[in-house]
Amino acid sequence: MEKLEKYIKMCRLAIKRRLTQTDKQEEEKLDAWLRESEENRELYHSTDYIDLAELNDYYSKTDVEYQLSRFHKGRKRTTRSIVWRWSAAAAILLVGGISLYMMNKTEPVMISSMKPLPAGVSLVLSDGRQVDLSTPYHPDTVEMGTAIANIQQNTLIYTPSDTSREVKFNTLIVPRGTSFHLVLSDGTRVWLNADSKITYPVAFASNTREVRLEGEAFFDVKKNGQAPFTVNTDRLKVRVLGTKFNVNTFADAGYVSAALVEGAVEVSGMTGEPCRLVPGQVAMIDTIGKIRITNTELKAYTAWIDDMFCFRNAPLSEILKQVERYYNVKVIYDAGYREEYYTGDIYRNKPLQTLLDVLEMTIPVKFELLDQVVHIRRKG
Repeated sequence: MEKLEKYIKMCRLAIKRRLTQTDKQEEEKLDAWLRESEENRELYHSTDYIDLAELNDYYSKTDVEYQLSRFHKGRKRTTRSIVWRWSAAAAILLVGGISLYMMNKTEPVMISSMKPLPAGVSLVLSDGRQVDLSTPYHPDTVEMGTAIANIQQNTLIYTPSDTSREVKFNTLIVPRGTSFHLVLSDGTRVWLNADSKITYPVAFASNTREVRLEGEAFFDVKKNGQAPFTVNTDRLKVRVLGTKFNVNTFADAGYVSAALVEGAVEVSGMTGEPCRLVPGQVAMIDTIGKIRITNTELKAYTAWIDDMFCFRNAPLSEILKQVERYYNVKVIYDAGYREEYYTGDIYRNKPLQTLLDVLEMTIPVKFELLDQVVHIRRKG
């Protein structure tokens, strides 16, 4: 932890050196640190990968000063220059993994699309048979009369073969601790988050396309003006012709949501009239079916399909619900816990302990990970 915190301080100085001049004392500290090891020099040069203009724009609405000030106990928050804010943002970025460097890395870490097949993913066929997609012994293809399903890495791809037969349904089940990609027979792409399930026809009828979702999924719907695409859940329905949107039914914050990235969708709850969304809007449906529409940054709703956590002033309790699902752990709170809030981005391919360390450095809490159980208590 001390090594990581020192790296953050040096990162701030490195970014400040690139933006403006550092004073003599700062130069001496940075130069001394660079002389300590080859690893430090490689880490220093990792800041060359940061686009400062893009970084400033990306964090223009994020209170990075507050986030980094939490590192220093007892120090009052003060107004600092834009140089400090940029260097703080860079430091937070590096801790969160966006810079693609961590303490044991000497080269960029690339997110690979060729991942091992996720564990525990299963496909339930229309006759009730269940195919374990996580075993290396699963079939490469499954023929179902109306379509052929091809299993490639962490993607299940359907190709229609005969649309004249009866409609058959499959259910794809993604457990906690992983995510999965599905291509439906019409070419619609679906990303399923951890602890999610989707039921769909193996081949769609000519005039309608309907699926049923439990959990969270991102949809990139193939446009077809003759056959609307509908996502049904227990508490909301989303109807589209061709668009990109995210549906989340976990209700971590007390509501389910639909976030529109591109195109147009019509959202309805269990009661009331449907509402139409435009890109950049999120529809939130509460427990009684009331819909509230907001304009917001969509990355917090869609970053998971790029294998990232994205939090914007998010309550720690909501963050840890995502942690429970993705890392397949249980979180236990100490009796003295009080809600805290966090803003930052972290790659989901990082070990859980790395994520917990980052949260500890910006929030006054302490985590202990024992046998897939995370215990949380306040510091001090």
